[in-house]
Amino acid sequence: MSLTYEERRETILAQVDIDGKVQVHALATLFNVSTETIRRDLDRLEKEGRLRKVYGGAVRIRSEMIEPTFLKRSQMHQSEKQVIGKLAASLVEYGETVILDNGTTTLEIMRHLKDRADVTVITNAVPILTCALEEFQGKIIFAGGEVNPSYQPQRA
Repeated sequence: MSLTYEERRETILAQVDIDGKVQVHALATLFNVSTETIRRDLDRLEKEGRLRKVYGGAVRIRSEMIEPTFLKRSQMHQSEKQVIGKLAASLVEYGETVILDNGTTTLEIMRHLKDRADVTVITNAVPILTCALEEFQGKIIFAGGEVNPSYQPQRA
């Protein structure tokens, strides 16, 4: 018995995510179906905007390779980031210096360090600098560099 389109679809998309591409003949062998069946599957997935067909198979579409904006990333997995931020901040001891790079989870660490006057934070991230300027009691060192506006949080 062969797999349904929905079952093949999940495997095809997972392989595209991992390898960046799939090949018609390899998929036909894997699923024990004809190459025509795989080509129809790839047609449907292309129409759904999930991949792009190429000669002999399909590849990941470029839009899936672009990192989401800072705002979108900050909204993803918020509760997990808050837990990580709180735990990481609790590991910072009196008088220590920490480096916080650009990221939505490191921003949560900064938020949990806000009352720590005994800590120095070094960052190259504008969102972390902005947060520190608003709430942080300790010392902040900003290592400036090129600014990409699309990575910055948008104000409400």
